[in-house]
This record gives sequence, C-alpha cells and structure tokens, in this order.
Amino acid sequence: MNDSCTDTAPAPICPLFAGQQRQGAGKGEKRYRRTCLIFDLEDAVGPDAKDESRARVCEAISSGGYQHREIVVRVNGLGTDWHDDDLAAVAARPPTECWCRKVEGGEQVRALATVLDTLDAPTSFGCG
Repeated sequence: MNDSCTDTAPAPICPLFAGQQRQGAGKGEKRYRRTCLIFDLEDAVGPDAKDESRARVCEAISSGGYQHREIVVRVNGLGTDWHDDDLAAVAARPPTECWCRKVEGGEQVRALATVLDTLDAPTSFGCG
C-alpha cells in the first residue's frame, strides 16, 4: 500500500499563469481546477497595455469566485514606470501574494516594506 497519497497529504501546487492583456481576462480562469492563479502584469503584458491590464487584474480579484485558490499577482519590477502603480492597485485589493521582480538585497526589501506600510496593505499581504 502506498502511503504517499493519503487524505492528509497537501494538495499539489498547480499554478496557472494568467496574463491580463486580453478582453475578458480573469473570467475564464475561474473554471480551471488549479490551486494557485498567478496574474502576471509584467512579462505577459506589453508596455501599451499595462494600465488596462492592471485594472483587469484588480477587477478579477475584487469579483471573487476563486474559492480556496491562492491568488498571486506578479507586478512590474522596482524602478520600472509601472511598479508603484501596480503595487498601489494590488495593495488596495490584496491577493494572497504579490511577486515583485528584481528585488536585490535587504535595502530594497526594507524599502518595499515601507511602501506597503504607507499603502496600508494588510499585514497578511505577502510580497516576495
């Protein structure tokens, strides 16, 4: 008998990356049986669509309906034209986590924590 697949075993992590550049994005992802949805505002979105995609992500998160899934938003990197707006929008409607690209070292981590405090992001809001 194989004990590796018991009822107490954690569910496997099966992420689905969901770019938000297309119209209607965020709605179809609810039908997929995934434990984690990752809304990507960085590489999956062209420069001309960043603002509109950010709004779609926030709308998708606010709409709910994702049940027990982990919701992650991958924001644009520190120092980009979109990072501050991404972080402010996502902190106002917090997903489970926020992935911030290109964070290098403790100084940038502390700066990011300060920004999240300024935005009144909930303490449960993870940013990695």
